[in-house]
Amino acid sequence: MTNQIGLNVTLTLTPVGASLPIANWASGILALTQVGNRFTQYIANVSTMGAFNPGTSIVGTVGYVMIKNLDTSTNQYVAIGSSSLLTNLIQLSAGQVAVFPAGPGLSPLYMLAQSTACQVEVLVLEL
Repeated sequence: MTNQIGLNVTLTLTPVGASLPIANWASGILALTQVGNRFTQYIANVSTMGAFNPGTSIVGTVGYVMIKNLDTSTNQYVAIGSSSLLTNLIQLSAGQVAVFPAGPGLSPLYMLAQSTACQVEVLVLEL
């Protein structure tokens, strides 16, 4: 029996004068069959000194990554990028979550806290 990965995403917006039919493209349901059965999930401490690699290579063929900034300070964000020089691809403020499909060049992935060290929850699913 294969494992199933389900992802439900909804984005809502109350537009003021928006002309796009936002309701038509702002949600999606994706169901994937997981060929492997590996995943990793943990809470990591991310510092302001040197980018942190969350170990996406543990699972083999990375399918999806979820990262949540567990910090509660409104002024704290975690930068996420694909290089230790950290060109920000994603910036998560306190409490924000990012879920994204991983391309083949994802590993290694790096994170760096903005002003003080903080914790993030990481979930990496193998496809």
